[in-house]
Amino acid sequence: MLETFINIYSKITKRMVCNSNIGSGSAMLGLCTDNLLQNVWMHSNKKIFFLEYGHESNNIWMDYLKINKYKDADKQCRDPKYKPLIAGMVADQIFESGNYGRSAVYYAKSNKSFEEITLKFLNTNLHQHL
Repeated sequence: MLETFINIYSKITKRMVCNSNIGSGSAMLGLCTDNLLQNVWMHSNKKIFFLEYGHESNNIWMDYLKINKYKDADKQCRDPKYKPLIAGMVADQIFESGNYGRSAVYYAKSNKSFEEITLKFLNTNLHQHL
């Protein structure tokens, strides 16, 4: 008999986050989500499965970084020690889009060195935004 697997994919990164073998000869019959307790119950003709996803939001900002959605990562990050890193990435993204004044605001919040930021603006003849 063929083995049956449950594959769970992230909506953000589209990557597989869980792969579980539920055994051979099993057929999934139902699935129920509980958003209050943040878990999923599934059952086959042979077993009951439980998946807890409550801790997903703690590091969701990292998933946004992986797909270069820096502004979304900044909104989702709850740990202040990572905010300067993300602010630098947001600043770079805004700078590349041509919004230099707004990028300077994010550079001020970043952990990038003053010299690095200054050279970036000077090398592109954007003295007025410093």
